[in-house]
Amino acid sequence: MAVPINRSAHWLKLPSALTVTTFAALIVALLAWWPLLGARPWIADDFFNGPLCERGFAAYWQKFGIWRMAGHPPPFLARVFIPGGNAWLALFTHLITVVLFVVALGRIGGPAMLRAAIALFLAATPFGFQALTWDSAFSFAFATALSLALFSLTGAWPITIGDAVRRGLFAAAVAFLALMASEATLLLIGWIAIAPIFRAFDQRSKEGGRTILRAAALEAAIILATVIAWLVLQQLTKPPEFHKAISLNPRPFLSGLFYQHRQITYFVNLPAIHPWLHAGAWISAAAAAVVALVVARSTRDEPGRSRPGIGEILWFAGLPLFAVGIYSLSGGFSTDARKAYVLWPFFLLTAAFFLGLASTPIYRIAMIVCFALVPVVTLASHGVTRVWQENAVRFHGAYDMIRGASLSPPFSFVQEPDPYRLWPDFDHLCGFRFDTPWVVECAVGKRSERSDGGTTVLIRDGATGAWRVDAVTKP
Repeated sequence: MAVPINRSAHWLKLPSALTVTTFAALIVALLAWWPLLGARPWIADDFFNGPLCERGFAAYWQKFGIWRMAGHPPPFLARVFIPGGNAWLALFTHLITVVLFVVALGRIGGPAMLRAAIALFLAATPFGFQALTWDSAFSFAFATALSLALFSLTGAWPITIGDAVRRGLFAAAVAFLALMASEATLLLIGWIAIAPIFRAFDQRSKEGGRTILRAAALEAAIILATVIAWLVLQQLTKPPEFHKAISLNPRPFLSGLFYQHRQITYFVNLPAIHPWLHAGAWISAAAAAVVALVVARSTRDEPGRSRPGIGEILWFAGLPLFAVGIYSLSGGFSTDARKAYVLWPFFLLTAAFFLGLASTPIYRIAMIVCFALVPVVTLASHGVTRVWQENAVRFHGAYDMIRGASLSPPFSFVQEPDPYRLWPDFDHLCGFRFDTPWVVECAVGKRSERSDGGTTVLIRDGATGAWRVDAVTKP
């Protein structure tokens, strides 16, 4: 006698769209970012931050107070306790960020295929690579993960005052830790904190709506009070010689948005950086394309969500402006890639929200573009990671030679292939060149300049990888 199959049994159910998207995004993230586990020599600020952080949190407190205490020390301490621990920490943090981004997309709702396409794009995109490749920029990656967690926590209005207190306290702890990772997220955290008020405002005329609005205001007040407490504590613990200050420059708000068009450099310069695109990059890009195709074919195109209220629409309209506020705060005036790591998850969340309100043809076009770009951004992430790593390894050899031979500045470096010649935008993405005088000084210490007014020229042998001092110096 045949035994009937219980198709409603939990273990026989097909995985939900959220589960499929999460696993697919994690696979794509690994395919795009496994090169992070390669060489990771110190560069620029690492030579100052590294020795300080390796002495522990007490030494860091004496120098900086609570400024980025949750962001700077972790990669350097991970490196001390586990060989390559800083690289594994960067990769793991990105994977956590991807998961939290998928959860945040779930909070927004909308067509499942659109959310899947955007999640896969974010998982592999090179925008913000510097937060993952440079230990001194890890604070931006950690702050992003925590900001996404806060976004999901405030993603629905509380039903009762008790709900508001419980969730508000938990969200406040996450907000405090995010600010401890990077103060540059201050405006973004503040905007996320008041999200419950905007959402609850749309419920004010419904039964129990006023109670929901009061509870939402209480939740926001708890988070904002914690932000203020962090500001006060940061000022109280700041050592007298500490030069960083929380300041606001309103001019970069819109310019920071317009600057994002330069992210196209990762695509148009792919042919230029082909020397760094090894076989593993092409295999990973092909595998990412397969994952994108499988997800696109297997995810059901669910209907969009119900029309949101004006409060929620206004809040999402303001989200990109407060995210780009990272350029307006202290230490945020440069437009290097580490800050893009914070911006783009929230740009994409905003895009997902408004595309979910658009007509089916419009959001499907966006969905197809995102799916199609997954292998391209995977290839770009491999390329830019390899360029950073190999360039760092090369210059470490040059720094060692300068120290060993007691050479004097100014220095000039000649190498082939030269990433700064092949990819002119690379120094703008990094915020500095590895041969910039202050970067070299971080590695070799302050040195007296040559008395003859000449330049010490170091040339790298492409065959052996060794550096030599050129016999001829330029007057």
